[in-house]
Amino acid sequence: RRSCDLVLCLLPFEKEFLQQHAVRAEFVGHPLADEIAAAADRSACRQQLNVPSGPCLAILPGSRNSEIALLAPVFLATAEQLFGQLPQLSCRVAAASTDIAARLRALVAEAGLANKIVVHEEATRSVVGAADAVLLASGTATLETMLLGRPMVVAYKANPITAWIGRRLVRIPYFSLPNLLAGEALVAEFLQEQARPEVLAAALRELLNARDQNAAMLQRFARLGAGLRRNASERAADAVLGLLDLQPAGSATEPSHD
Repeated sequence: RRSCDLVLCLLPFEKEFLQQHAVRAEFVGHPLADEIAAAADRSACRQQLNVPSGPCLAILPGSRNSEIALLAPVFLATAEQLFGQLPQLSCRVAAASTDIAARLRALVAEAGLANKIVVHEEATRSVVGAADAVLLASGTATLETMLLGRPMVVAYKANPITAWIGRRLVRIPYFSLPNLLAGEALVAEFLQEQARPEVLAAALRELLNARDQNAAMLQRFARLGAGLRRNASERAADAVLGLLDLQPAGSATEPSHD
């Protein structure tokens, strides 16, 4: 409140929170929602990645090394369980960079799954678009998956000390963006010790076996995405220009303002 004149918010609940603390804020919408205007074309994505017919699982284990270390082995073990239950299942993994891809391919090989799991580099939207269900780390990727119109199961693990501190400082009912936006448990989410292969596999199997029954969730995704689609960049620019118009001459360059 003391350090800024205006906060531009990407998500509606951010403005509400800031206003509760007397911070001037403006919800401008999310650029991702402007960029992803409609659900992905599943057939086109499958053709691009050469995904066979039948159910397909996408795995997004995160973009940081710490996330890969904590989540990738659990996610791969989850996929292995699903292969035993759904023989026709195919699985694609999205890697955020070449280094992450190399690490993930090594983990896939160590798990003995190299003939069943394909790792793709920098093709997240195509991987998600080709899938019938997505298993992913909590973060912006959950928003992207929601905008692309795919059912998901969200999980997250932090190191034990960070998790211990977080549980004592953070008091929110949900941690994934779709649930925070919806204000309810729209997608299944699992944190820390809850994120076990058998638990994740059960939640994903439910999505994969009920593809035609996921319509209500996907309709809600579409409505939430429409609420974020507000020409965010233009609104942000207009808000900044409006703020500058309100400032006394020369004040916009003062170092005390951010």
